[in-house]
Amino acid sequence: MPRWLSGLLVLLLLLLFVVPNPAAAGNWVGNAIDSTVLFFRSVGNEVAGTVTTSGSSTDGSASTGGPDPSGGVASGDGTYLAAAPAALAAVLPAPLDASVDTGGEGTLPRSRPVGLRIPGLGVSSLFVGLGLEPDGTLQVPKTAQAVGWYRDAPTPGEQGAAVVTAHVDWLHEKGVFHDLGRLRPGDEVTVDRADGAAAVFRVTGVEEYPKQHFPTEKVYGDTDDAELRLITCGGRFDPVAGSYSDNVVVYARLARVVR
Repeated sequence: MPRWLSGLLVLLLLLLFVVPNPAAAGNWVGNAIDSTVLFFRSVGNEVAGTVTTSGSSTDGSASTGGPDPSGGVASGDGTYLAAAPAALAAVLPAPLDASVDTGGEGTLPRSRPVGLRIPGLGVSSLFVGLGLEPDGTLQVPKTAQAVGWYRDAPTPGEQGAAVVTAHVDWLHEKGVFHDLGRLRPGDEVTVDRADGAAAVFRVTGVEEYPKQHFPTEKVYGDTDDAELRLITCGGRFDPVAGSYSDNVVVYARLARVVR
């Protein structure tokens, strides 16, 4: 029997036996109506050739569930479907009451990062430590709502380039760095450290690179001052390759320290 005819029979049964006594039917009515609506919507999608499965994104990209090690940093899987839950409440140090302007020249001793705040994007997140995959690419956080820092690089505030990465989307959730590309030079990024200091960085540039031409030395290379690199995915999502085409990299420099 054709699907449209089956659906029509279901609708007729619903009208004949359920609608006349909706009070007695209770929640079953709502469930039946919802199912019928979904059925006819799927039939319409089939006719239009626009079927979207539960493992696809809103733009038709297929869910792949894993990072792509072909280049750069893979930090998205193309499966963001709906509004993200509220960001994790960062466990931050004691209230900060003194600010020291470093002029971009000062550095701090090594201390692991514990929280990231980007006021311009409404970001407040916890950190997890990251290492390298067997192929030499940077690991990615296992959740959309955490930010990862590369343990073998300088910690934020130390001399050198501290590397921070997070997902643009992951397992149907909006990632912490979903809007990272909206940052502009002059915006501030604050890293709360385990030693109680808050390192405030000022964005100096925002770039987007094809993953296959990722400028490794420019992003990860040594610097004379304390700098920060925020990295996520960008460009188009390729459902065949299971990855985004580009990486978005935000460059920032230590501006002041708050204690």
